[in-house]
Parts: sequence; C-alpha cells; structure tokens
Amino acid sequence: MQSENHIILSFTRQAVADTSLSLDHFSLRVLLPKLAEHGLVDASADNVKQYESTCNRIRTRIRKIMTGDMLFPMEWKWPWINSLPAPYQDECRRSLAAIAGLLYIPAAALTESFLDKKVLAADIAGFMRETAEVLSAAAPAADGQYDHLDSIDECNRLIDELDDVISLATLEKLKITTATGAKGTRYAV
Repeated sequence: MQSENHIILSFTRQAVADTSLSLDHFSLRVLLPKLAEHGLVDASADNVKQYESTCNRIRTRIRKIMTGDMLFPMEWKWPWINSLPAPYQDECRRSLAAIAGLLYIPAAALTESFLDKKVLAADIAGFMRETAEVLSAAAPAADGQYDHLDSIDECNRLIDELDDVISLATLEKLKITTATGAKGTRYAV
C-alpha cells in the first residue's frame, strides 16, 4: 500500500509532467500563498532581498521533498492537495480516500458552487451512464452467482463501476439536499 505522501507527490509529479505547470510556479505562485494563508510558512518580506530569500528557501525545501531528501510535512497535506490542478486534485483525493477504505465524494466543491450560485446542476444523465457501465461490466454476475470461477479482472472492473455509481448517487443526493432542503422519506432521521 502506498503512503499518503507518496500519493500526493506522485500526483504533483504527474501534474508538472502533463501540464504547463512548472515545479517552481507550483511552489512559489500556488503552494507558497496557501501555506502562508494557513500560517505554515512565513512569506512576509520587507524588501526584495528578503522575498528572494524566502522564495529560495521554499523552492529548495519543496525540491528536497519531491526528491525524498526531506520528509513531507503532513501539516502541509491539505494546502498542498488544494494547490494541485483540478483533475489531479480530485484523483489525489480519490486515492487518499481509497487507502483509508473510503469512497471519495467531492462534497466541498458542491457546497462552494451552491454558495456562489444558489443552484446545483443535476447529473442524472451521468448517473445513468455510470449505471450502464455497471451493466457492461456485469459478466461475473451473468450466471447468478459469484464464485472462484469468476475472473478477478472482471470482478475488479465490476466493483470499480459499482463504486462509481455509489459515489455519483451519493453526490446527487447531497446536491438535492443542499439545494432544496429535501432529505427523502425512507431514511430521514
């Protein structure tokens, strides 16, 4: 099993490799302000020389963290993840949830969107597409049972597709509740 810091650094490397984001830009323009905002580093500077010194110190520290020469500071975990570009941030969160045995449901983005617009977009079409993916992956269930004769690869695909449906269904329920106040009648407490 991968460690949290390995997952975070892996998605950071991938974001730097796949996008126009350089490690310096990520370190100084994206991560540094978030770390300073959380009081985890002092980014204040009275003059250009102090600012350059702060930038060099942070740049060096992040490079050492990325190469494994310095331990990843866990208090930097969430500011660092929140600094990743959207698709990498989501996949990083999904991977971190998975090692904890949890499904990732991006509820924070839903709340931010609602506070901004007071409306949440329904995605029943996405839910139906994911449900169709479950049906296309249902070969292990074709004989009406699961057993040692079922392909592990096909079972893993079915489980992954079921997890996607559960995650989307939960997110849709959260959207409905957030936007309307409705909670359903079957399991409402």
